[in-house]
Amino acid sequence: MIKIDDDYLDYRQIYAIEFYLLKNRNLIDQNFNIGRFTDNRKEKSNRDLLDEIKLYISEKNTFLNFESCLSCYKKDLIEIGEIKYLRSERLLLIAMNYLMVFYNEKLKENKNNHQIMTMSNYSPFNLDKMIGSDSLLKYVICFIDYICIMLSKSDFEHLFLDFLSKSMLYVDKYRNVFSFINKTDDSLNWLIKRMMKEDVKISRDIALLIRNEKWKVINSCFDYWAITSNPKHVDYFLSRTRKAWSQKKFRDGVKGKEVLNTYISKESKLKLKKIAKLHNKNINEIIEAMIEQIKLPEDPLEKLTFQTKKEN
Repeated sequence: MIKIDDDYLDYRQIYAIEFYLLKNRNLIDQNFNIGRFTDNRKEKSNRDLLDEIKLYISEKNTFLNFESCLSCYKKDLIEIGEIKYLRSERLLLIAMNYLMVFYNEKLKENKNNHQIMTMSNYSPFNLDKMIGSDSLLKYVICFIDYICIMLSKSDFEHLFLDFLSKSMLYVDKYRNVFSFINKTDDSLNWLIKRMMKEDVKISRDIALLIRNEKWKVINSCFDYWAITSNPKHVDYFLSRTRKAWSQKKFRDGVKGKEVLNTYISKESKLKLKKIAKLHNKNINEIIEAMIEQIKLPEDPLEKLTFQTKKEN
């Protein structure tokens, strides 16, 4: 699998050329692997690496030339300025979902196309070290570059930029879709079941990317579904989910409790309210606490048994 280092953006040109060579390896070297130049670049500048690539191509004496490889950097890549809004972590996660779906669909369409690196995994990259938004940015941009060169920039660029535009509008409208749910594993499992019941697709691919960050996974999958769905369906789902969550909270709150049907004086009720407010508790919690403080008289038989045991 392709390894992406922290300085990907600094060496973006070199990686792009390696992708280009990989795509054309049937012309240059069937054994060519990504990392031939990027894995050994300690204290080497882009210029040094370009000289190595030029020498490598000339030695192979192929139909490719160095200038065509060099031109791929500007010709086949989307400019950073076009995707600058991806610095938002939420947008990065949405974009990663989109890229996964797009890439895997293209793999299915091109099963017999040897120019595409067909992987048994969902992604051509080694994503084990992906932590935090800065790290995610390099993976997303690398994935975009890989698709542009290995598949087709013309098939991809318009679709992706259009999706990114819709994503920005969506994120601006829906700031925090599940803010009403407390972030626990039980809540997460409840939400996952609800999403599956309502046919909101949860991609296992993205789950593998964001290990131990389950809420990011759910938000990312929901965001992707929402952007690609009718806005009315999204609002309807969120409205029903809020109501269902309120009902769940109420049911959980009264579990193991019984209704107390009785009357007390207005004065006592007013006093209970004041006590509850003072202690920041509900009235039922105050009543239960007061009952716990009351000691019931001992049963005569229990008292006699205790006394007998004591004397023996």
